[in-house]
Amino acid sequence: MREKITEIFQQTSLSLGQSEIQAVRRKVSKRTGCRVYKQDNIGIAGAIGEANEEELYAKAERNLSYKIDYPVEATENKRVSINIDECKLNDNDLFEAVEEILKKTAERHSNFTINHKANLNTVELGLENEGQTKLYHKDKFVELGLLLKKRGSSDILDTAFSYIGRQVNPGKVIESVSELITAFEREEQLPAETLPIILHDRELTKIFQKDLSGKLFGNKASLFQEQLGAKVFNEKFSLKIANDPMESFSPIFDSEGTIAEASANWLIRDGKIIRPYTDKRTAKMYNFENTGCAGGSYDGVPTLHAPHLEIMHSEQTLKSLLNGKMGILIMMAGGGDFTPDGIFASPVQLAYLTDGERLIGKLPHFTIKGSIYNIFGKDFIGVSSDKHFTVGNERLFVTNMKLTAL
Repeated sequence: MREKITEIFQQTSLSLGQSEIQAVRRKVSKRTGCRVYKQDNIGIAGAIGEANEEELYAKAERNLSYKIDYPVEATENKRVSINIDECKLNDNDLFEAVEEILKKTAERHSNFTINHKANLNTVELGLENEGQTKLYHKDKFVELGLLLKKRGSSDILDTAFSYIGRQVNPGKVIESVSELITAFEREEQLPAETLPIILHDRELTKIFQKDLSGKLFGNKASLFQEQLGAKVFNEKFSLKIANDPMESFSPIFDSEGTIAEASANWLIRDGKIIRPYTDKRTAKMYNFENTGCAGGSYDGVPTLHAPHLEIMHSEQTLKSLLNGKMGILIMMAGGGDFTPDGIFASPVQLAYLTDGERLIGKLPHFTIKGSIYNIFGKDFIGVSSDKHFTVGNERLFVTNMKLTAL
């Protein structure tokens, strides 16, 4: 069986410094990988740029002599073509939008500068083989990473705005950046009462990326080893593999060409641990369901990779989840992690007091701490139904954790 992987990546990148566009860089890259499957082995060859496919297949065939073990079958009879064409921006549109954001923000907040980058990306991915499988994904989207620094500050950045999407609304970005800066300059005291902690769920789902791995389960090394099939967390807590291309900005298929059934995307449902995530090899080796989580480079052997994970959101807005209280929105919390037994702790470098709709002011530094079984268990409040543009156009995770002033 022969199989071909193609990756085409186009990017226009604006380098930002001192609230100006300082450089424009454009690049286009094409990569082709050819695989040959034979008797539980795989041979692979790859090339950058234009490639002679027959020469690559011949090299991959020769590479079978290395006896690279790969006891799985190639995906057959799958056909999917997804072309997300919502983004109509061109390079000039991006340039003009970013110029407007930089200029008007500087007029409003002359004591702050904007640095870092703005990218316009076009991604094409394809996988096809002799088993009548032909999969294709194309998407175009914008990345804004605006690091906001107060003039005279000794820090690399003071606050930040980030966004990934298929449209750019300069006015909306300017208002959001202005809200961040205004709240940053309005200092608040740490509240005496316990308030809900609000943050991006990706900061806390790292432990599930690690310990819901099929390899860890298969080797009996997962934190949740004895809890598979058991209700461990809050019944309002459900976790799934995020594979909607509109939301994840990634293809619906993995690097083995697997498109998992919708039911297989759920790893935790209503607090109950349902399954670990797997690729073909892991699923076969340990008798698990294949959840389509193979990754790897175009010229490498597919291996199990941690997927993007999504916590099922509630039907309540962030303000409703706060239930009349203020909340503490964590923006920067570097240096934290989970212990092997599931205790999370982290210093918080930047947090804002919020009413669930607007940022009120900046809070002093503190630390947060909590057990995974409480964060997602008795202390779990929910994930907002509404997305908040000022903090990355994302839904926000709300829970209770122990807070200690520094």
